[in-house]
Amino acid sequence: MSETDLFDLATLAFEQGDYPRAIDCLEQLIRENPSVEAWLLLVESYFESDSPKKAYECLKKGLVAFPQDADLLFALGDYYFETGSADQALQTYQQIIDLDPQEVEALVCKAIVLANQNDIEGAITLCQDALKIEPDMIFALNALGDIYSQQGRLSEAIGLYQQATELDPEDAQPLLNLADALYEDGKLEEAEKCCLKGLALDPSVAMGYFLLGSICLDQDRTREAVEHFEQFLRLEKSSSAEDLRKEVAAVLEGLK
Repeated sequence: MSETDLFDLATLAFEQGDYPRAIDCLEQLIRENPSVEAWLLLVESYFESDSPKKAYECLKKGLVAFPQDADLLFALGDYYFETGSADQALQTYQQIIDLDPQEVEALVCKAIVLANQNDIEGAITLCQDALKIEPDMIFALNALGDIYSQQGRLSEAIGLYQQATELDPEDAQPLLNLADALYEDGKLEEAEKCCLKGLALDPSVAMGYFLLGSICLDQDRTREAVEHFEQFLRLEKSSSAEDLRKEVAAVLEGLK
């Protein structure tokens, strides 16, 4: 079997959810002729099969073979951030920036980590630097909007989210971000319209239903609030949202 056939077989197995088969094919391929694409798909296969330690080991091995590959470095930085290793995430994103100072995605990723560490000014500066390089970068507009929103600078956040929605009207995330900021600003009708538009584009976003439930609850539309909160609980399974799930479940119990 050729290398191309082996990679195609691994890709098909991955798409079908047969992660063990994908892993077998990719490990064979890497033994014979390693490539960045094979390493990345192997990492993703281990993540999908709930083996994060194996995924991490693969990332480190892949970077031994391809130490300056941005995609592998991004995957490693994301892994560190998601597992709470903020300092290592910062170092990894900075490594990408050192390799290419014009790599705007790395600037924004680093900004998000800094914001989570409450280095707000540093995070804002990085987002602004990214937007100087690429003014229409939706990722940077959303990230800066999130930072402003968390700081209560709602009018600035709303402006950034609106700019992002105009750049890509088919992207659900800026619409849902805009809806959340409008809700926080007390503009419930506008928030609901944006939220519905966002969920029409991507009905799988659990937080959209939480926001709709909150809007309906504030307007004494109890039946609709219950429906939206129930949908939120059906969709939101992340361990990081466990506290919010408990709060919503308690609200539902009180409403029924």
